[in-house]
Amino acid sequence: MDTALACPGRPATVHMQLPSGPQAPRHARQAAARLLASRAEFCPRGVAEDVQLVVSELVTNAVLHANVPPGGRGLKIVQALAADLHVSSSASGKQIVAALIRP
Repeated sequence: MDTALACPGRPATVHMQLPSGPQAPRHARQAAARLLASRAEFCPRGVAEDVQLVVSELVTNAVLHANVPPGGRGLKIVQALAADLHVSSSASGKQIVAALIRP
């Protein structure tokens, strides 16, 4: 999983291998929380909470629907929080990018 947080002039990217199965969303959410905490001056708490929720929902969706089109209640939550959502497929899998705009 690649998680990217772009702050004005200060992009940060975390590359991490997630465990397969139901524990993956928790690991992803914790990684996002650590990254956001290290950049707290650039990311207000409310936005950080939204980012953690989006990361958790996207990873949950990947665990549950890896070989089928993305869907479910989680993507509706992501679409409600994200300013933009893109899904693309390739031979190696799917890529989902969610962009959140901070206030």
